[in-house]
Amino acid sequence: MLKVTERIKEISQEITLKDLIKDGPVSTIYSCCFQGSKSIIRFDKPITKTLKLNRSVEKEVLNTLYKINIAPEVLFSDQKMGITIWRYVEADLIKESSFSNKSLLKEIAQTLKVIHQTQPPKKILTFNSFVDCYKELLSGLGHRRIIQDGIEIYKKIQIGNESLVLSHNDLNPGNLLWSKRLTILDWEYVSLNDAYFDLACIVSSLRLDEENTNFFLRNYGIKKSSLDVDKINLCKEFNLYLTLFWLLILRRHSKTTELQEASISKLKKVLSQTQEKNFFISTNSK
Repeated sequence: MLKVTERIKEISQEITLKDLIKDGPVSTIYSCCFQGSKSIIRFDKPITKTLKLNRSVEKEVLNTLYKINIAPEVLFSDQKMGITIWRYVEADLIKESSFSNKSLLKEIAQTLKVIHQTQPPKKILTFNSFVDCYKELLSGLGHRRIIQDGIEIYKKIQIGNESLVLSHNDLNPGNLLWSKRLTILDWEYVSLNDAYFDLACIVSSLRLDEENTNFFLRNYGIKKSSLDVDKINLCKEFNLYLTLFWLLILRRHSKTTELQEASISKLKKVLSQTQEKNFFISTNSK
């Protein structure tokens, strides 16, 4: 792949790279100055094509959600170049000490409700497309039993689900910015999905206890009496399988760090023990 300094020459507008923010398995992200504005630039890596990430749909979703102050403003996007630039957001990542903050939980719940009620792009796919892609990419590997178990959990989540909503699918503290309002980053896995999947992601990734879970869901609009406990637990469980799938794909088609290898081992152990399947593991791998 061309070095980032070579790749930005393809962009006709004025751009100056500044600090490296993240060099992950899917993309490399820098702060930059774009047309005189403080911005963030993302350079895709080859695995984005392997994962079939649709940057044009992502851009359309970002443009829609920017208008209602939920996502950052896209300043430049070219899927063929594998480059996206958005305006820098003056905000901070949510601190772990704030996970039980009622005002924050209320804001997250109400923002998520707005997202789920937002009209999705016409060309957006369902989350099935990601699961089918992962299943294909994992074919021929070992771990056949654990992969099949994860697929079966996903099939259970789908039973009787006729209404799918615009879903982020990767809600974790690393994608939540807070200042005077909530801004949500990293929409590359956006799709149509069961609303419970995003809800379960928040409950798991913020490690909400029963009281805060009920508070969060109530502010989303789900009363305890109408909560489908089985479905949210299935989504929490499948989220663990999904993380394992993603890491195994990364190992096969790119490379993994020592931390990610440790996460693979831990996830395999947890998912092989039924009584521990709802235990949350944070890998910070994406």
